[in-house]
Amino acid sequence: MSLPILGVDPGLVLTVVAQIDEGPILVESYGFAAKREGPLEVRVDDLVRRVIDFVGSLKADEVAIERPVGGRGKKKNIHTAITQGIVAGELRRALVHEGLNVLWVWPTRVRQTFKLRNNAPKVEVQKAARLFLGLVGAKVETGENAEEAVIDAAAIALTGQGVIQEAGTIEAAMALIEREGRG
Repeated sequence: MSLPILGVDPGLVLTVVAQIDEGPILVESYGFAAKREGPLEVRVDDLVRRVIDFVGSLKADEVAIERPVGGRGKKKNIHTAITQGIVAGELRRALVHEGLNVLWVWPTRVRQTFKLRNNAPKVEVQKAARLFLGLVGAKVETGENAEEAVIDAAAIALTGQGVIQEAGTIEAAMALIEREGRG
């Protein structure tokens, strides 16, 4: 497995890319906000282009993206779920087009990485990821001042790294994730 791996927490308001190495150590992170005005497709295209440019400047072959599952929980906002799905899908398509191996990671798999129950709140995942990365009490720098989203993206990267190690190869990891999605 080539390292480091990237984790992507997709969203229209904020998309964060975090890179970890095998330490695991958070190496790099950056947040991207979509333009606030204009047609959705133009805003998404611009966001995806900027993320792809940034990812191209990093040394990584594997990317883990959290698969959107919106419309659950206490706050059911269908518009947010749809736009997150559009951003995630377009990012995945563009990353594959750039020749990167993309793992489409379920949120439940991220929780399992940290030995949390499948319905654990996001704050528990962030706390576990901070502990695992040794970032308890540390401020995380990001271009958009979105510390929680950086931790989410790092947790997604750690999950991708764990799935690849569990499966043995990136190809086997991709197949494992697809089977989990059908289960």
